[in-house]
This record gives sequence, C-alpha cells and structure tokens, in this order.
Amino acid sequence: MIRCQIFARPVRAILILVAILATGIGSAFAEELPFPPSKDKAARIVEATISDGQSRLTIAPALREDPSKTIEADDRSHLVALPRGTTSFQLEIEGASQAEISAPEGLMIMRGQPVLRVFTSGTDELLSTVTVRHNGQWADDNQHRLYSPALQASLGATLPVQTTAAGAGSFLVIYAPAFTSNIVPLVDWKTLKGYQVATVSTAVTGASTSGIKDYIQNAYDTWEFPPEYVLLVGDVDEIPTYNFHGNPSDQNYVQLDGDDFLLDAMIGRLPVENPTEAQTLINKIINYERHPSTAGNDWQTRSLMVAGVYASDTPGYTVDFCGEMLEGIGFPTPTTVSSPPLPSLQGSTIISNTLNA
Repeated sequence: MIRCQIFARPVRAILILVAILATGIGSAFAEELPFPPSKDKAARIVEATISDGQSRLTIAPALREDPSKTIEADDRSHLVALPRGTTSFQLEIEGASQAEISAPEGLMIMRGQPVLRVFTSGTDELLSTVTVRHNGQWADDNQHRLYSPALQASLGATLPVQTTAAGAGSFLVIYAPAFTSNIVPLVDWKTLKGYQVATVSTAVTGASTSGIKDYIQNAYDTWEFPPEYVLLVGDVDEIPTYNFHGNPSDQNYVQLDGDDFLLDAMIGRLPVENPTEAQTLINKIINYERHPSTAGNDWQTRSLMVAGVYASDTPGYTVDFCGEMLEGIGFPTPTTVSSPPLPSLQGSTIISNTLNA
C-alpha cells in the first residue's frame, strides 16, 4: 500500500493522493468522471456485437461484492463509441416492458471519437439489449493521429477489436518555474519507459487558466504526438484551477474536442508548494514504479474513494459511480471518505490508515 503524508489542507491532501496513485501506475492517470452530476447507476456490458452501421449491446447492472446488491432496477448510463465520421444514429431497447432509452447530449466527441452517453430508465429486468444504429463504418484506428489506447480502453466492449499502438503514450508536463530542476528525474524516467514527453513552464504558457488551456489546445490540434496525459506540477497558487459547481477542478484543461464535457486527454496534478515537496513526491513516484511491491497482490485491487463535498453533491456522486464501476470489474467494495459529513481530521485518519494497511 502506498504511504502518503496527510497535510492540514484536506483538498490538497486529496489531490496529492490522487496524483501519487495515478502517476505511479504505468498507463493509468488521474481522471475526472466524464459524466455530469447525476444519480445514474453503473452498468456493465455482458455481450456486444459491433459492426458497420450497428452496435448491439446486452447490458446488466454492475456486479457487487455483496450479492444482495447485485440486481437493481434503476436508471443506467453507459458510454458507447461510434466510428469516426458518424453523423447520425437511432436507439432501440429490448427486454423491459416499460423501458425508455435516450442519448441526452446527442453525439459527443472524445479525442476525435464520436461517443454517446446511452441512458436507459425503467429497466425492470436483469438484462436489457440496446441497439445503436448509425451511418458510420469502422476502420483500423490505431494509426489515427489522436488514437489513445488508454482512452479507448475506457470505451471497452463498444469498440471493435483493435491492435495496440506502439509506445507508452504522449506526456505533457506543465510546471511552475520553481520546479524546473525537480521535474528532470520524472521526465527522464517517463522517457525511459517509452513515453513521448514534452515539458513547458508557465513562464512560457502564462500563469492563467486561459494561457495554459490555449497551450494544451494547440498541442492537441497541431503536434505530431498530441498529449494523452497532462501533468500539472504546482499547487493552485502556482498553476490555477477551474471552478466546477463551486468545486476546484482541472477537467476543463483537457476538454479539447467537441462542445461537451468529455475528456480528450487524462490530467493529473502534483500540488506541491516548494521544491522540497516536489522532490519528495517525484522520488516516491519513481521508486514506486521502479520497485513495485512483491508482498502479495491483494493491495492492487483495494481502492480508496475520497470526495471533498464543499459546494455541490457532484464529488459524492462521482465517488459512488467510480466505486460501482470498480466493483463491476471484480474489485472489492471500496473504502469511501466524504468530507463533509465526516470532519476533515477524521477523514484524514481514515485515509492514512487505509493507505498504510
């Protein structure tokens, strides 16, 4: 289990926790949930037939470690990929007498890939079959300029079988000038692992959200290797963040394609305030990746979900949804911490104890 110092500022501590977990795991990365605030239940695809003009998906509620919670007749939503170039679609649902189906946002774009959020309600049966008819044709996609194995993996069974692109991915590090020397070992390590790594200081991009976003957008639009992973090095006093319903969020930095809320790259932050913190955190990340624990592997499936519920219920819903998705692929029930209602000190204690278990 990863060890982490818990700071007095709870938001910052949570961000550091996310950054350690995400940046330390090969191709995984800190990512915000690509859904708007809702109480939709997680779903899993148990069978899929993908062809030109049609995707046929058999959907069930996400499995739970607790069998008594396995079957739920409730609203469900799932991201469904469509071929590049698709411009129209139709939806059908079978298996539930009162079921309704919709794609509330219409066609969205995730890194150049047309995507629907298929929403079903009234699914009073364990299984339901969703058919998405469209005017697209699938092609070998792994040579496309925007192809990202990591983001494609999030679309799972809704994609046809594809080969994996060579290389680990493209990585953009944006850092405050105070951390110029600190990032060098991390950049060297990621390069050694096979990433295409680019770095830029906020002295170049500017220290505003608009300046930083413009730089990322240009990289996405014009670079030979558009960034798949964006890492911000510096706390919000050095590299500002956006406000999402009153909650701090970096998601807008990587909403780069289409007028929607989907991420087009994955983003993480090392919210360090001084070079000593930066050196400590980067050393932990590199050491974690160089020398992964060999003391059993049960820790690899244990998860901790932390929500700072300061201005809206969005973080709490996000934690619930992510937990359901993890359970749906076989993970044990996550440990969850939401503050409030938990006092920040009590929440910090639970986080520390879980990390060090």
